[in-house]
Amino acid sequence: MKNLLIYIHPECKFGEEETTAIKIQIDNSLDLGWKPDDIILCTNFEYEYNGVRAEVLLSDHFCEFCPPASKVNVFITLCRKKLKDEIYWFHDLDVYQLEYFDESNIGDFISIAICNYGRRPKFNTGSIFFKRNAKDIFRHIKFSCYKHLRDEEWAFRRLILEKEHLWDRVKVLNISYNFTSFNFGSNYRAAEKPLKTAHFHFDNRPVNPKNPKPNQIDFFLLGKNKYGIQIVPERLLKIFRKHGVI
Repeated sequence: MKNLLIYIHPECKFGEEETTAIKIQIDNSLDLGWKPDDIILCTNFEYEYNGVRAEVLLSDHFCEFCPPASKVNVFITLCRKKLKDEIYWFHDLDVYQLEYFDESNIGDFISIAICNYGRRPKFNTGSIFFKRNAKDIFRHIKFSCYKHLRDEEWAFRRLILEKEHLWDRVKVLNISYNFTSFNFGSNYRAAEKPLKTAHFHFDNRPVNPKNPKPNQIDFFLLGKNKYGIQIVPERLLKIFRKHGVI
């Protein structure tokens, strides 16, 4: 299994949070036993840290109307040119692996393994396991995104609803593989323990009044949540401290 990280931006550099997050991601992956050669970082600019060097792609992979959908453009390019017959775990720079896991934990799937939001049927594309035969699914998602000017999660759900035969190629994973602060009570009870990932930003972001979030550092790193649980283990907490997040 390969560990895939992607960051494409028109300014050809990491943003303020991402400058720190990418270092935490690489340090954390190495600490969990990933080899540098198993970590694939795709950017549209030169970058190297701790033995991991970015594969530089063209800036036209950036999706202007929905930057998160840029990942789909990169998936298509990788499936066409680079990927081998194995499993690739893509995760956003704000999805942190908490515990070791491998292919045996994910189990068998045909093309894509992904989590939903728990009580919401929408898929969360922040953490996706896929094989190169998922290229046609990604191409359908891209077509729908650009046609309707919508995000990739909307396009993915729409695709599955319209083309029910694709369900056989998609496996829905336990929320543990993309754990957020949404629906915390029910999702935490449903999640496999120990939690495998934590999905959160550590910078200050505008509050969405329709979907307010608790302070994410307090929630994930300091145990200030409904159950008083420090979700991020001490091992990873040390890496966050090393990079000045707390």
